[in-house]
Amino acid sequence: MENDPGKNRIESLKKNLYRRNFRVVERGIGVELPMENTSISSEWTEAKKKEGLFEHEETRMNSSIFKKLFVVSFAFFVIATIVASFLFFGGGNVVSSDNIDIEILGPVSTEGGEELSLQVVITNNNSIPLQFSDLVIEYPPGTHSPENEGKEMPRSRTSLGAIAPGETVNEIVRAVLFGEEGSEKEIHISFEYRVEGSNAIFVKEKTRTVTISSSPINLAVDMLNEVNSNQEIEIKVRVSSNSAATIEDVLLRLEYPFGFEAIDASPRTTYSNNIWSLGDLPPEGETTVIIKGIMRGQDNEEKIFSAYVGKQNTDNEREIATVYSSSFEQLTIKKPFIGVTLELNGEIADEYVVGSTQNIKAVLTWTNNLTTRITDAVIEVKIAGEVLNKLSVIANNGNYNSSVDTIVWDKTTLEELASLEPGATGRMIFNFSPKSLLSTDIASLRNPKINLSVSARGRRASESDSTERVDGFVTRIIKINSDFLLTPKTVYYAGPFINTGPIPPKAEVGTTYTIIWTVINSSNSISGGQVNARIPAYVEWIGAVSPKNEPVSYNANTREITWKLGDVDAGRGISSTAEEVAFQLLVRPSVSHIGRAPEILTDIILSGQDDFTGKRLENTRLPLTTHLGGDPAANAAASQVVQ
Repeated sequence: MENDPGKNRIESLKKNLYRRNFRVVERGIGVELPMENTSISSEWTEAKKKEGLFEHEETRMNSSIFKKLFVVSFAFFVIATIVASFLFFGGGNVVSSDNIDIEILGPVSTEGGEELSLQVVITNNNSIPLQFSDLVIEYPPGTHSPENEGKEMPRSRTSLGAIAPGETVNEIVRAVLFGEEGSEKEIHISFEYRVEGSNAIFVKEKTRTVTISSSPINLAVDMLNEVNSNQEIEIKVRVSSNSAATIEDVLLRLEYPFGFEAIDASPRTTYSNNIWSLGDLPPEGETTVIIKGIMRGQDNEEKIFSAYVGKQNTDNEREIATVYSSSFEQLTIKKPFIGVTLELNGEIADEYVVGSTQNIKAVLTWTNNLTTRITDAVIEVKIAGEVLNKLSVIANNGNYNSSVDTIVWDKTTLEELASLEPGATGRMIFNFSPKSLLSTDIASLRNPKINLSVSARGRRASESDSTERVDGFVTRIIKINSDFLLTPKTVYYAGPFINTGPIPPKAEVGTTYTIIWTVINSSNSISGGQVNARIPAYVEWIGAVSPKNEPVSYNANTREITWKLGDVDAGRGISSTAEEVAFQLLVRPSVSHIGRAPEILTDIILSGQDDFTGKRLENTRLPLTTHLGGDPAANAAASQVVQ
């Protein structure tokens, strides 16, 4: 049995089944199964398990949150629906501004300056009363109270008390509106109220627009519509009342175009050169303002003049709070038929500045700008100004009439003026000068000037064989600088200080002197006035100044003495006391000065800005020496240095 072949075969098969390199042979075909050594990470498997677990947990939690939110939202919706239904069907104490009606009855236009009446109708359509209600009206700027004429009324508040459910309240609103014709004014209406059990203030608003059908003031501007450049023109502004009530605090403002220079106005301006305070304008009252000025510009250039009249602003008296009327006028500058140019001492400028008594040479050139001949030409020059020295006027080939201050050239004095051919040109020369501003007859004159007005006229043949007048104009303003003068002097016995040392001065011995500076100013105010001077090496600054508060300083590095005058009024030293200061210097002359009066103060200059002419003025003085010519108690021989 033990050698049974079948049994051995079975045992062999068992062993093979449990052997690693077992192979199966079927029907003679051997198939070997490869053994692949594959390693599986246990960590990766655990991470994947955890990841899957967390994703599942997160999904489960999100689902729970959404369910809770849905339940809360649904509950809120149900509660809100119940509350709304209760309020709507139960008629709770709820007030809505939509249930308050405001109706404004009255005209949509009014005349400026006339009383406007509006009826405000307020209806409470709520189911509960409105407590502590007020009607607040905000009016446009410039509105006046009809009860208190002239008093501005920016807003009003009227207490209406309690208004019951379904009750209607009527309130009459009265006001006087002002503005330009055709302008729209808005009246803002606010209805304020409270409800029982609440301190909150609720507001219902409405706006009413009212058109100004006519202005309370008529404004008319009368002026030329064509002028020549440099021609003097006149502008008339007429302001008249169109209201049945007095219009208070009327202000007129003109805006001039570039190139216009106002030279005179009647009545005088209140502010600047273009603002007039006209005061109160009674019913049917009228005021006329006349402005004279020079218009300058290019050929065919258009200029716009603007005029405004209205209520003066209480916060800024130069401004118009409410414009009642406005006007805009245009003029065109035309090339003159007879062109005229004027040179003053070789300069062509609208303004020319000279010092007093300075001679002025004027060259006047004329040209026929027409394509036709001009006959009987006349050229006149008007020289106006109190400061003109009539004795200085010399007119070559012209007649000077001193009673009217006019020089005239015509064909009787200059033959070529009888007929001016197209393009013809010529010139005249005349001379004049201003007076000294220290003259007694004009000592009180302020901001002196001379006005030159040149007019050229003639006749030309027209297409209808008739003659017509042609003109040309030019003007100039000559401003006169103020006489801003310094008088320096050296004294020993006079002045506010007691001086020491020998007189006459001795070489190598110190002597003190008093320097006195006196400044006068004639006609124009001066700003930034200052006196500067230097002392030589043999002169010492002591530091004594009188008056003590005068701003006199000394710079030891530059050896310069400075007196800062600042602003100096016109008339100082003429109609009022002069500006004056004194200080002491110690002079120790050298033997080289023996027999001479050495300089003790040099480079003396008075300077300042003329506020009227805009020019920087300088008055340079000769050096001061030990000469005591300004000291009445000294003699001339006491000035020279001795051994």
